[in-house]
Amino acid sequence: MEYSTLLELISGLELGTKLHISVVFLGDHGNPMTDLPPERVIHAKAFCDRAKAMERGLNRCYRCRNLALDRAVRTGIPFGGFCVNGIYEYCHPVMVEGAAAAVIFIGNLLPGPHRRQPAWIDGFLGEFETHVSPEDCGRIALILDRHIRLLLRSCSKTRASYEPLLVNILHYLEEYLASDLSVRRIAAFFGYSEQYLGKWFKQRMGVSIRAYIRERRLERAEQLLTGSNLSVTQIAAMTGFDHVTYFNRLFAAKHGLSPTVYRRKSVPLC
Repeated sequence: MEYSTLLELISGLELGTKLHISVVFLGDHGNPMTDLPPERVIHAKAFCDRAKAMERGLNRCYRCRNLALDRAVRTGIPFGGFCVNGIYEYCHPVMVEGAAAAVIFIGNLLPGPHRRQPAWIDGFLGEFETHVSPEDCGRIALILDRHIRLLLRSCSKTRASYEPLLVNILHYLEEYLASDLSVRRIAAFFGYSEQYLGKWFKQRMGVSIRAYIRERRLERAEQLLTGSNLSVTQIAAMTGFDHVTYFNRLFAAKHGLSPTVYRRKSVPLC
């Protein structure tokens, strides 16, 4: 029997709405039929991007996201609520053999005025879904839940090179690149020892977790230097570097140029 991929189902459920549906897979759960692009694993809407454009907003968003993810995994019970910026989101854990295999997030909803919404939200009012209720979110989540469990149960890993744990870790690192990504935290989230996960990751990626994180942070910084007007200090903070001097040193070691000179040489003159 041929099944729709998870991405196809999500795309169909979003048709005619402004919802943003994302799914975070946990541990070693997943297969090619459930594989999703990064924008379907993280919050990737205009308002979220604006909220995370500054260090304080970024930290607040990650803290809120972590709390929701932790609650879903710990309790196994669906729930909904407003994020720190007053946007409604529904969280639904997908349970397999008594443990969470994935967490569904249905967000970008603005069901009504909320006292915690920032004043600058007015510029994004047309971006939000206002006609889907929390009850509708519950029904959508159930459809996704049943399909995910069907795919996990029925669809074998048809590509020998596909490793769900590696895919899930890389998605996790990509989303939380700007936050405190210690090997201990990553190992605890995925349920492995630091030593085992570190060795396992290096065997598959050819570099340590720390080296991979450092390289991805530098790559993201390169994109921000050439694609934004943010200061070097802001970019350092937004890419997970605690100190701008450390960021400058690493960047110069890679490119032979300071971030400021790199930006000047990379951006064409008008």
